[in-house]
Amino acid sequence: MGNKTVTVAYFNISDPGSSVIPTEEAAAYHYSFSTYLPNGPLSIATVLKRDGHKVIFKDYQFSAIGSYRKISDIAEFFMDDSEVLCVGCMCNMLPYLIAALKILKRKFPDKIIILGGPGPSDVYEPLMKNFSFIDFIVRGEGEETIIELINSLDNPGNFSKVNGISYRYAGQVYHNPDRQLMPSLDSVPDLDLSLVSSKYNFFYFFTSRGCPFNCGYCNNASFWRRRVRQIGLKRVFDEIGRIIERFGVKNIGAGDDTFFASSRERIEEFATLYKKNGHTFRWSAHHRINLFDEGVMDLVKDMNMKEILMGIDSASNRMLKALGRNYTIEQALKVSKLALKYINALRVTFIYGFPNETLEDFLLTLEAILCLRDPRISVDLILLAPLKQTPICEGYSGKMSFSKGPAEVAYTFRTKLEDGNVNVSRITRAYNSVFSLPLGIPYMPEVDSLISKFPDAFISYYNYDSELTLKFEIIQEFLRFLESEDRINEAIANVQGRLIYFGKGRVRQISIKK
Repeated sequence: MGNKTVTVAYFNISDPGSSVIPTEEAAAYHYSFSTYLPNGPLSIATVLKRDGHKVIFKDYQFSAIGSYRKISDIAEFFMDDSEVLCVGCMCNMLPYLIAALKILKRKFPDKIIILGGPGPSDVYEPLMKNFSFIDFIVRGEGEETIIELINSLDNPGNFSKVNGISYRYAGQVYHNPDRQLMPSLDSVPDLDLSLVSSKYNFFYFFTSRGCPFNCGYCNNASFWRRRVRQIGLKRVFDEIGRIIERFGVKNIGAGDDTFFASSRERIEEFATLYKKNGHTFRWSAHHRINLFDEGVMDLVKDMNMKEILMGIDSASNRMLKALGRNYTIEQALKVSKLALKYINALRVTFIYGFPNETLEDFLLTLEAILCLRDPRISVDLILLAPLKQTPICEGYSGKMSFSKGPAEVAYTFRTKLEDGNVNVSRITRAYNSVFSLPLGIPYMPEVDSLISKFPDAFISYYNYDSELTLKFEIIQEFLRFLESEDRINEAIANVQGRLIYFGKGRVRQISIKK
């Protein structure tokens, strides 16, 4: 088997250049447009290079996104003379990627296209069924799979022996058995930083892979099979040192899903190595409400930790129980306040648009946001993106719908706010919260057409039928209240015939007495 020329590409966005929200407002919304090192795709490129293949690494984050106004422009990003193209992406980028790859394959019919990462892995069956220009999908963890696959390309008879892939051969689609997770991560080589640009300004370090939990909306359980494998902390700090030396950065995040789920002894070891190595980098990490431990936080409070990120998800205890979150909203609010004893910045996330989420559930979430008013707290309110291999999606048979692409939704939202004379920047100065809007690639009608035609492949662009139009309009009124909260203490808005009360720490629907 001859060595191949392989392009490994990461398809994601970070540049606000083509955003429907101007850069100044995006900054006011507390968005960080850091260009972060994509550890997963770079690990794939690293093992391919070590195996003797010629590797070209591309990262769409560095593209002049403002000039990428057509699908053909995106397709051009992937064009080169390599024999094989491996692309990793998240679910939000899939329809843009598929539309671009169709053009690419037409121009380079002999190029082998391999998809991987969380996005394609979640919907591998409909992708392989509907898009004949996709040759392979690597499902789940990819370092071992990609080597076996590339080394089998000259002998298609061996494809059936490569676990963890879906592939096309002689006009038929085959799905091989899942590959077992690597028992140890020690065999994964250090990232080859020579493959990438020196322009990255944010990095994630990982002390483990996987998550043991099974939250209703998250597909981590299917990707990592609820198994956590740890990485030696000495190796972690060696990599951090190499990254700081190569890129000169001071802002780093723990990318683990469960960093604070580690034992107290392991976090003590992390703190010891941080101080022993004389590090001063600022860092952030995710934390789970039900695992919060003040003793553990005391260990890291003097380690330049800049931010903790917590997913509260909903302020309805009924919804939290349905999502398998193992805490109450009362506990979540208490932990949020306690966290500020140890760090100066907390970022919490709420999600709306769950199936069977009532208006009352949704209003409780807005009420919790009011309760979290603090200049040190940032809040993300995010519309649920359904993922195929999740308990929610697998267990819900109700109606789902798709109406508009992400860029058009963002444009519509902002336009309606401006029409109502709402100063978005002023809201975020007075109330440090974020109401997430999709940013980056401009609206493309052909992408909407693709999403509409193949709902199973692009399910994350669909919404559950849970009064979303009503909730969307209530959010607009909520923002208007926040924008004027320094002048008025309460407000009542008529939204589709519903009277919604906003006050200090209260958001309620008012019954009309007859």
